[in-house]
Amino acid sequence: MDLNLIGTFYLKNINRATKNTIINQSNIYSIAKNRNSIMDILITILQIVFGVGLLGFWSYFLIVENKDPEKTEVYLVFERSFILPDLAWCAPCMFLSASGLLTNQGYWIFFSIAGGSAIFFLFLLDFSFNLQQKSYKKERRKENILEILVNILCLFGGPLFMVYGFINL
Repeated sequence: MDLNLIGTFYLKNINRATKNTIINQSNIYSIAKNRNSIMDILITILQIVFGVGLLGFWSYFLIVENKDPEKTEVYLVFERSFILPDLAWCAPCMFLSASGLLTNQGYWIFFSIAGGSAIFFLFLLDFSFNLQQKSYKKERRKENILEILVNILCLFGGPLFMVYGFINL
């Protein structure tokens, strides 16, 4: 039996009320998807803040910390390895996701998940390095306050962007 024939027969004989219901439900869905919720706006703002924060962090690092004679060579080499992924992938993902979310473009979901996962992955690398270097010890916390703050923001921000993108698939 030809399945196309069955499908065509069904579509031709669907009653008018059902057609109208399907059309009305799809219109309601498209209207709902075209409105920015409070959460959409909050996520957009956070993604812009993360993108700008990455640019600001690396500007500060290259101008100040990179030239600090008290920073160890191991720390500087490790931190420098983050410049390319942060500036070439994480920040652009955050900006693209925010602009797509703000303008109701579907691509924002991909960039939110990709950027969030990159931020979380980089957090895990940074966290494991800081544990190995004992950067979280009480006597070293003050000198590493920026690192600790970045770790906390990435610990929560990365998964937030991933989950919010995922639930909007």
